[in-house]
Amino acid sequence: MSNLMPQPWKHPKLGTYYFRKIVPPHLREAVGRLKGRKSLTEIRISLKTTTLREAKLKYPEAVAEADRLLLQAADGHVRLSHQQIIALAGLWYSRELKAHEAEPGDPEAHDIDLSLLESAMDEGDGLKKGKVAKIIAEDVDSILKQESLLIDGASRADLEERIFWNKVALLNTLKRYADGDYRPDPKLKTFPQWTGAGKDPPKVPVTGPKVSSLYALMSKERRHAEKTVYSWTRILAKLTDYVGTEDAKKITDIDIIGWKDSLVASNLGPKTIADRLVVVKSFFRWAKANKHVESNPALDVEYKPKHDPSKGKRPYTDAEARLILQAARDQREAHKRWVPWIAAFTGARIDEICGAMVSDVLLEDGIHVLRIDPAYREVGASVKNPGSVRTVPLHSAIIAEGLLDYVKTLPKDGPLFPKVKPDRFGKRGGNGSKTIGRWIREKLGITDPLIQPNHAWRHRLADECRKLEISREVRFAIDGHKLADVGDQYGLGVPLKVMAEAVAKLPNPLAAEEALSTETPQ
Repeated sequence: MSNLMPQPWKHPKLGTYYFRKIVPPHLREAVGRLKGRKSLTEIRISLKTTTLREAKLKYPEAVAEADRLLLQAADGHVRLSHQQIIALAGLWYSRELKAHEAEPGDPEAHDIDLSLLESAMDEGDGLKKGKVAKIIAEDVDSILKQESLLIDGASRADLEERIFWNKVALLNTLKRYADGDYRPDPKLKTFPQWTGAGKDPPKVPVTGPKVSSLYALMSKERRHAEKTVYSWTRILAKLTDYVGTEDAKKITDIDIIGWKDSLVASNLGPKTIADRLVVVKSFFRWAKANKHVESNPALDVEYKPKHDPSKGKRPYTDAEARLILQAARDQREAHKRWVPWIAAFTGARIDEICGAMVSDVLLEDGIHVLRIDPAYREVGASVKNPGSVRTVPLHSAIIAEGLLDYVKTLPKDGPLFPKVKPDRFGKRGGNGSKTIGRWIREKLGITDPLIQPNHAWRHRLADECRKLEISREVRFAIDGHKLADVGDQYGLGVPLKVMAEAVAKLPNPLAAEEALSTETPQ
């Protein structure tokens, strides 16, 4: 398989290694615009070395850079630097002034417009952002359309505010012109030149260790899974793109706070923002502990959004559980047939179930179980935390459904769900989760946004255990939650027999309904 993996390309004349990637046809104009060109058919990044070994080390950074560019082109939203925002707002001002200087209009009409702008001000407390966005939207849209530009939420918010104040200045200037005072406008000299969004803002020179290089060391030391490396590399790259430097020693707490504020302004979900900050905090904590930087700039950065109860997650109701389990019986795709049933009575994560091997379904001490342990699974398998490595008893309802008969039809040394293709990280859970999620939402009609189609089983198991007064420690042993108390980690853990007794108590959502259907009419 290694021969099929992408490799650095050696320039036949220069001898320098490059990263090369063909740009999909539908993105060529967008990628070209981002790079200051009309169109671009290929992304080519110099790895700046003639040594293959060094080129391979630099290759992941180039992959991440190319992925960032393609993602940015795909959704069409670019982030503008502070200088670019000032320049773009200045371009709007200059064009509007030129368009109206010959006929500056009625001063009284301008006073009315200024009053409307004034209404977008709090009483001495600054701008009412919602009103600013509404009152200035047409002006912002016009300049973005003229420049064929889509920008992200944070950039738009900054541009709205800048154009707001420029419009106040413009109306006052036009009033002056209308009164016959055409003295040169000094404001025109304050704007930097607009060179387009494809021109990257100047980077701060890198004299210290690069963030990407340090993370390569960190990920190797901590043996991060490929998916983790991919995710963390992208998040750290977003930070360095925002700051304008890869120099880990030059990134300050003010930089990270500014980045955090830009994430909030772009309307990302609180969990997404919190997860990104966890990555940055963990990275700089490691860099400080290993003496790569003198201080941790992320140490005191806080993010505590107000919890919105309406955006919580809920478990499946009894009716929803019955609907899914009943429908699963009719599915020909094995993972849709069996994953919901296993998840319903174990609370296991979808990746834990989809990634299972046939040999993971076994008999232990007379109890049918599902073993969840990366050591026995395909290369690249992992679990969320040490507590996730476990052996889970299988409920009698799953056995009665015929799981063991299905297992007997498969090669003993193969995966439990061989037709679920591994994703780019070698895991079957990603694709399995997507297809089951779509099936539940699109085919079964369970579309409540508070439900995560696969994770809702874990929430349901927690509630069922509470109803049955199954202890928290036993529940954590079943569903693989991380132990919260150090004392809980002493000893050998919850015995399999105790777990099996708890699992046996869990009610089958279909049992009552089927019991009624089999009763003999009187």
